[in-house]
Amino acid sequence: IDTVEVEAPTEIGPLASMIRIDGNSSFATLGYVSKNNRDDVLKLLKRDDVARFFPRTASFHFSREAVENAEDRGLDQNDYTLYVVKQSPNGRVRISGEMITDARSEADQAGEMGVGITMDQEGTREWARWSTNAASDNNRQIAILLDSQVVSAPTVRVPIRDGRTRIDGG
Repeated sequence: IDTVEVEAPTEIGPLASMIRIDGNSSFATLGYVSKNNRDDVLKLLKRDDVARFFPRTASFHFSREAVENAEDRGLDQNDYTLYVVKQSPNGRVRISGEMITDARSEADQAGEMGVGITMDQEGTREWARWSTNAASDNNRQIAILLDSQVVSAPTVRVPIRDGRTRIDGG
């Protein structure tokens, strides 16, 4: 086996200094960033010397809301989650608002509130395909974005083929 010795960096770079990482992060979470640093982090991630470390299909989006229970996790109350989202090869949105025929607030059996969504035929077909791929790939997350911000990133455990889904929590 061929090995190469790499010298450990002696100082932290500007990007790493602005991103906090905790042990509870999901696969899609790059880290947590202060509200005041979000624009700077996105600018750094777009630089060629940084972007080359990520797949071409990667895009970066912040959570719509600050991290819940941030202090319990050693984070600041103004920290936002930074997600790495895989775009479709053509950059097209996989499921758009036009494919949603109904969205409503509803409680589950335990009384927890969520959003129930029903999709048209095209949305049902796309959601079935993407949820099947995510569920069969180690229960991967699917990011749900509104105005380029992640409103939810649920883990998909089973394929959803009937065109109806429910989004709970964050």
